[in-house]
Formats: sequence, C-alpha cells, structure tokens
Amino acid sequence: MHLGRVCGSRGRLALVYRPSMLPLAYPSGNRPMAIHASGVKKLLVSCPLTSPAHARVDSTSASERSMPNMPATEMPVDKSESRVRDMFRQVAPRYDLMNHLLSLNIDRYWRWRAVRRLALIDDSPILDVCTGTGDLALAIGRRVGPGVPVIGSDFCGAMLRIARDKQARQRSAPDADERPAVDGPVQFLEADSQSLPFPADTFQAVTVAFGLRNVTDTDRGLAEMTRVCKPGGQVMVLEFSNPTLPGFRQLYQWYFAHVLPRIGQALARNDKDAYRYLQKSVGQFPDGPRLVERMVAAGMTRVSYRPLTGGVATIYTGYKPEPVGGERTIPRGGVR
Repeated sequence: MHLGRVCGSRGRLALVYRPSMLPLAYPSGNRPMAIHASGVKKLLVSCPLTSPAHARVDSTSASERSMPNMPATEMPVDKSESRVRDMFRQVAPRYDLMNHLLSLNIDRYWRWRAVRRLALIDDSPILDVCTGTGDLALAIGRRVGPGVPVIGSDFCGAMLRIARDKQARQRSAPDADERPAVDGPVQFLEADSQSLPFPADTFQAVTVAFGLRNVTDTDRGLAEMTRVCKPGGQVMVLEFSNPTLPGFRQLYQWYFAHVLPRIGQALARNDKDAYRYLQKSVGQFPDGPRLVERMVAAGMTRVSYRPLTGGVATIYTGYKPEPVGGERTIPRGGVR
C-alpha cells in the first residue's frame, strides 16, 4: 500500500484548537512591501543580533520541567546552547545520510507534506529557522520560485556549510531528487532562533523542521517565530512526536532507546550521546495539544495539528493575529 495514500489522505480531519478567549483578528487590507533577497542585509542591520531575553541560566522552561511525558525519575535533557551546538557540529558531516537511513527515507515525505501546507500571502520573504543542512528551506525555494526570497537560519555553522554546499551541488548538477532550488540562491545565515536578527512583521511564513525541540527555551523560540511573522502570516512546525497507538508506541520507543543509538554510533563514528539525546528530547518535548497550547501562548491563533505516519511526526500550523476590523488576508496555496 502506498505510504502517501495511507498517511496523506485528504479525508483525515485536522484537530483544531481555538479557545473562545482568543478572538479571530482581521487585517487592515494594506499590502505590505515585499522584501527581496537584495534587502536581506538591511534586515540584519535593522535589528540587533542579541537581546536581554537571550541570556538564560536554566536550559528548560518551567512547563517542560513538569511535562507529562517525562517520568518523575528522569532528569530534563540538557539543551544548553553550547552542548547542542557542539553535538550537531560533530554529526554534521553525516547528518543527512543518518536521517534518511534512520527514518527509512520517510523524512523526505514529511517535509513534502509540510511544503504542501505552506500558505502564502504575497511576495514577502519566508524564513526557515533551525534550518540545519537546509532541506526544508531548499524545498520551499523550489515551490515558491525566484519571486519569493527564502532564508534559512541556524546557530551551527558546520550545518550551514553543508547547506550551502548542498545548494551549490543542486544548482550545478541537478538530478531527479536535487532540482535547482530557485533562480537566485536560498540565503543561509548563522543566527540564534531565540534572538532572530530581523525586525517584527517581516516574513509571510516562518517554518521549522525537527529543530524546535533543540531550542533551549521552546517558548522563547515560538515567541520569536511569531514576532518576525507578518500579521496574517503562517507559523509552521514539523516535529517528532510520540505515537499513541498501543503496540506501535511501544515498538517506536524500543527502537529509539535501543536500535537508533547503535546505528547512529556506527554511522557517525561518535559516542551514543547524540542519539540518546534524540530519544530523550523527543520523549520530553510537548506534542499534540500541549504544543498547541504553547503556540497559542506565544500569540498565534487558528492553531491546528496533523499527525503523520501513525504519529511519529506531526505538522502544527498557526497564524499571527491580524488587525481587528480590516479585510482578512486570503492565503494562496496550503493543503490541508
């Protein structure tokens, strides 16, 4: 049976979280000026690279320390910036290979589903935070074409070097799986997702794929994504989650705890730390309705989520509220 037909049926209902306390908002109807790739430097200059909120002592937020997924005897996973950056620097050279092998290549399908759900407003830029080696940013670039600038940001320089090399390779010798991203390159820059170097209301969409759980403060990361998103724009999160189907959930947890670390160690020639971290970070990260609540608390509205592949991964979408009393923005595209 084809995976796309099992997991991608349009007949599946999205689960929607819409508290009555949060009114729907509407835009002013004014079309904002598009910011093209040539203007990226101006964006970087107009907003400082650091902010007081960036300095933190604890590596987890209060709500993560009391998560239901976390056994009382298990210590919160260490998501300090230095630890996470160094970990990804070590695994960067074989990061893509390991992702495809360990997910049986299903991670490509998950990103394809995320790109299909992207809702566009105009020709304003799109930002992919925690972009890693750039797979989602490049896929978005292929979809939107040269008229919409795409920026991928990450705080690990080693991962960004691979993203740039990947883009150069795709543009010079494309094949069936590596088509040119856009006529103009996707721009990759080093930035912390907790303190993005962009002014508010800049991007028509802000995305993150398998990176939000690595952010030291999840709430701060969501707040920054919302801040730089334009009113009426979309915030999208693609992240691992915990299956709920009995039997399958236990098999999934056993694979994460016992098989994945050994395969990862053999491929990366590294200790098991990175893959123990993966297992713990997924198990302790808020998923489903709990992440929806966090997105709403960050200022988003019309938040919904859709599990993929039995709940192994989930796509969450939310929108930045629009000015009340104006004409509502109608996004282009976006597939439920």
